[in-house]
Amino acid sequence: STNKFETLTQSFFQKNSNLYEKFLLVSIDPSEQFAYPVSWSDNIIPRSKSVDPIALGEASIFKIVASSIKPYHGHVILNEINEKFFDFWNQGEVAANVTIIPLIVSNKIIGMIMGLGVASCYNWNVLHSLEHQGEEFLSALAHFFEEKSA
Repeated sequence: STNKFETLTQSFFQKNSNLYEKFLLVSIDPSEQFAYPVSWSDNIIPRSKSVDPIALGEASIFKIVASSIKPYHGHVILNEINEKFFDFWNQGEVAANVTIIPLIVSNKIIGMIMGLGVASCYNWNVLHSLEHQGEEFLSALAHFFEEKSA
């Protein structure tokens, strides 16, 4: 059920709130053309209920992660897509540090965990912690989908 999925994501966000102030979970469509925010911490108020997909073919922090399959960790260089994203998801405020961890299953990116934080989040320990937590989250997700299809 959606509730169980939401419980899973929200408990992940809570558990890691010492690392980042805000989180989003982004799903990648099977064609790897688009990213869709599917869950976010309750201190994020999107501009509207209709969530636009993020095109992964155009330059953005999401494209960097999708094409490299490696984390993004640092400040954001502003361009159209990045600005539009923060305008919609963070009242136009660009977080001082952003970390995006790819979620990978069988060498395929299926999603991303995005943490929005303060400048002091920009360090190896925080990145390493989020990567580790991301792997645990992926295992929990796998169990969730196994149960769902059983």
